[in-house]
Amino acid sequence: MGSEMCIRDRFELAEEAGQLGIATKDITNFTETMAKLGSATNLSATEAGEAIATFVNVMGTLPENYERIGSVIVKLGNNSKATESDIMAMAQRMSGAAATLGMTESSVFGLATALSSVGLEAEMGGTAISRVMNDFNRAASGVETKYGTLAQYAEICGMSTKQFADTVKNLSLIHISEPTRPL
Repeated sequence: MGSEMCIRDRFELAEEAGQLGIATKDITNFTETMAKLGSATNLSATEAGEAIATFVNVMGTLPENYERIGSVIVKLGNNSKATESDIMAMAQRMSGAAATLGMTESSVFGLATALSSVGLEAEMGGTAISRVMNDFNRAASGVETKYGTLAQYAEICGMSTKQFADTVKNLSLIHISEPTRPL
């Protein structure tokens, strides 16, 4: 009876994966990965499926990387103060702005872990960092933002306008702290 329930749960997970936009040919791999996350983390398989499906769709993650994403979440959760659910919630909140800036999944998860580890809640922290990333991106493109211009941001950061724009355009986990360091 236990394995019947497990099979039924996996079928439900697979059905949900399809509803969340996972391609038919990738559902088996996705479902297996979510089932593993459900047993190895504080996320249920369903929670993991919903959150990761949204994240990979926004980020444009290739299906062959689903298992790697799961492994990264487990490793970060095991080696930080943040829980896997906190990391995933923060990463999901930041994914839209991160994708716009061309950040990698690893950079998003690293930043999400750092923010979650210091106690920021996903709703507030994810929204705030997304606003900062979007504002930096607009300024780097020469658009005056609510908070300043490219020249003003560059001056605050002790950079030329070209350096600031290049830093934002080549945004990675290392670069995200540069524009905010002087602040």
